[in-house]
Amino acid sequence: MKRFLSGLPLFFMVANLFAQRSTPSANSSPDSAEAAAAAAGMAGVGFACCFLYLLLIAGCLAAWIFVAIWIMRDAKSRQSENAQLVTILGWLVPVVGLIVHLATRPKVNLVVCPHCKKKRIEGSPVCPHCGQP
Repeated sequence: MKRFLSGLPLFFMVANLFAQRSTPSANSSPDSAEAAAAAAGMAGVGFACCFLYLLLIAGCLAAWIFVAIWIMRDAKSRQSENAQLVTILGWLVPVVGLIVHLATRPKVNLVVCPHCKKKRIEGSPVCPHCGQP
């Protein structure tokens, strides 16, 4: 089904290109000019569908990378004992990794480290990011 849906914009663009005739001449009827305009409009719809599809793919990839990086940073900041597991799950299966991380992360207060300005657990002897006390 994914292959079928991903091939639809290409199919419509190719079909529109083959459906177009040569440029109407000066003595042609108005019907051929209307047909050429309709074919050009359908080609525009094909390009718009292809652009929206690529925009959707780019948005999904951006969300995947954002969720994976957020899980990795949050697990390190909270010094989670299963930080490596949820990081790997976040990169492989972002939704599952996010659910597992949110369910198992320690419930602690985070404060800003005065040295590296990243978040760390309140009262921890050293920062997990910079190693400073």
